[in-house]
Amino acid sequence: LAEEDRMNALSPLDTLLQSLPRIDLGEDSARRFNHGNPVGVMSANPVATGLCRVYSESRLLGVGELERAGKLSPKRLVAA
Repeated sequence: LAEEDRMNALSPLDTLLQSLPRIDLGEDSARRFNHGNPVGVMSANPVATGLCRVYSESRLLGVGELERAGKLSPKRLVAA
């Protein structure tokens, strides 16, 4: 296959994570999250807890776990 055909056959990295809720972080929180530290978030749905996909500036950072208290802890990070 040609390079262009191979690239067109690839799916976006987060395709399998679409069933998880999405959380977007600001620059400072994203830096802390990427270093493996929990961050505080204000969820649009305060009762939503559990695994979620985490982004900053439309880039997937990884999978985190959100607790009721608004603490988001990294579970799996994506290498940049």
